[in-house]
Amino acid sequence: MSEADEIFLLFEFLLADSKIRVDAEAKPISFEMLPGDGTLYRFDPRSRGALFKKNDYDDVALRIRCAPDLIYRVLTDASFYLQENDPFDFRGDLGQLSVLARAIGGKKSWLAMRVQESRRANG
Repeated sequence: MSEADEIFLLFEFLLADSKIRVDAEAKPISFEMLPGDGTLYRFDPRSRGALFKKNDYDDVALRIRCAPDLIYRVLTDASFYLQENDPFDFRGDLGQLSVLARAIGGKKSWLAMRVQESRRANG
């Protein structure tokens, strides 16, 4: 399992008990991983089963190109901000990221605390 696969499993976990599947504003988003092989992941709030599927790209409201590390930082760092040297590019409705952020809600800060605790314990 790749680093990106693990990060999208984490993303899936954070969205698991949210209302994202019934949010009328939520639309499909594709994520292309940079640098590297350009592996694609597609978030689809209306899909049956997993919310994220690998190598599925068609018909999305937002297309994001970024590094797996950037997604990890977004999900685990409560004080995250985009840095100038972060590889990030998008096309489409950037407002869809707000829809995902609302769905994750307070879990981000909970996860950030758990990651910090883990780093201290292993550090």
